[in-house]
Amino acid sequence: MRKARSSLLICSLFSLLITGCSKDKLDRDAAKAAIDKKLRGMNVGLTVTTGRVGSHCYTMQAGSETIDMDDNPEKGPDSRAAIKAGYLSSTPDGKDFWKVELTPKGQAFAQAENKKPFGHEEKNGCSTDNYSLPAAWPTLVGIDAISEGEQEPEVKYYWTWHVTELGAMLRENGELYKQLSPADRTELEHFLNLVEYGPHLPLPVPEERKPILAYPATFKFKKYDNGWRIMGNEK
Repeated sequence: MRKARSSLLICSLFSLLITGCSKDKLDRDAAKAAIDKKLRGMNVGLTVTTGRVGSHCYTMQAGSETIDMDDNPEKGPDSRAAIKAGYLSSTPDGKDFWKVELTPKGQAFAQAENKKPFGHEEKNGCSTDNYSLPAAWPTLVGIDAISEGEQEPEVKYYWTWHVTELGAMLRENGELYKQLSPADRTELEHFLNLVEYGPHLPLPVPEERKPILAYPATFKFKKYDNGWRIMGNEK
């Protein structure tokens, strides 16, 4: 009887040891959850200003120079593209002012993507809100491998583009892409990728393929007291 109890105790201690060790090891479920969240934050799209906008309402400081922020909807590549996509309307509202609104199509898209107005400002005759209209973001296809025996394990994975309705319109045969001149396309692609965070979204947006066109990438992880975190950006 004592021998049986001793064996049970040894097994229990061994199980605890294994469980304790496994907490310090990055598993696929934890890696997947972290990568999913990280990639979703890398969305690429248009940021448009709505409300009563103007050419001289807000300023930006560049060194010792103060620059007027011109929100003329016909000048910004983001607002011009949103107007061509049917998401935005613009009408004159006095000298150097415009009334800019989301169209019913734009409102439906923003609601479908769970996008709400942000950054409300009122100054010098303007009263504005901003909307973020996503075109695409990288999404995880699957984890290939996780390095072992390291304090900062490396996760190799595959990703592809998740393309929204707006992104589909920016494909080669998309209704928005076809309305853009070569110069407009170059300017818009540059604008979409101004923030160097995550993969570059090309124009035209890649077509949907079967099998899926997946791209390899890696993330390094580091263990903190509250769990594993991704270090920096992907490679």
